[in-house]
Amino acid sequence: SMRSAVLSAATPLLGAARRTLAAGASNSATAVRAFGRRVGSVQAASRLPISPVWVSPVGAHARAQGHLGGGRGGAATVLLRQMSSEASDGATADEDLDPYLPHRINFERAKDYIKANVTKGMSRDEVAEIVRKAMELHIPPVPTLEELQEQESRIVKEEKEQRLKKDLEASKDEAMRRIPSVDALGRAYATGRRKTAVARVWLTAGTGNVTVNRKMMVDYFKRITLRDEIYLPMQVVGGALKFDVWATVIGGGMSSQAGAIRLGVARALQAFDLEHRTVLKEHRLLTQDDRKVERKKPGQPKARKQFAWVKR
Repeated sequence: SMRSAVLSAATPLLGAARRTLAAGASNSATAVRAFGRRVGSVQAASRLPISPVWVSPVGAHARAQGHLGGGRGGAATVLLRQMSSEASDGATADEDLDPYLPHRINFERAKDYIKANVTKGMSRDEVAEIVRKAMELHIPPVPTLEELQEQESRIVKEEKEQRLKKDLEASKDEAMRRIPSVDALGRAYATGRRKTAVARVWLTAGTGNVTVNRKMMVDYFKRITLRDEIYLPMQVVGGALKFDVWATVIGGGMSSQAGAIRLGVARALQAFDLEHRTVLKEHRLLTQDDRKVERKKPGQPKARKQFAWVKR
């Protein structure tokens, strides 16, 4: 985790800093490079914007003492100044590719400040004071562990929200793609399922007539509750007598066939007005009921029932 990574790297960081400040002219450059590598490992482990600019006091002090040299520092400073002038009006493509560019610019500004103020013959304390002022002016303070944890939790939360938003949009697009359309004859076709029954439903503008397997609904479904179930989607959208239904259904019993026709009618209603979709979803008429009879198991009389256990 982020906490363990930061804690495991904190002690070596402090040790590298102490060794660098106490090193002589012979091994200062090696210690500074080791310190920079250690900061890079913390950055890679935590996935947080921990920048190598935090080693600037050590590197600046070593450069002021003449241990690291400055042959290539001038060209890097000029390049970073150009990047800084380009990014003055806002975010640029370079910042999008390199999120640590602002930190590097601050680092170069701090080095320029130190080079401009450190002169030959200064004591160690005077150089340290100039480095401290450069840190205060150009280098932001190191965030605490609590701030890093808060930042990490905020990043995770934002990523989760974006992922959920993207999934929701994708599901809405898929649902809109599956909405049936009205053909040239004014019919909307949809399929409904319930248990093992499958219904093919055609919906047209009419007067409320329902035909099931070439029979009138009152002749096919004897129970009134099953007839009301078929009319339910048209009733909730306020058009029970504005549509005609022609359906063919196979499989299942009477109850499952009525449920399959109801789902097909609800799906077909979306083709005439998209606002019907909101009302139908509120009444859960567009949700398919996937419950089915559980299969019988071998060695048992039914799906869950078991034979009485006999000791002998």
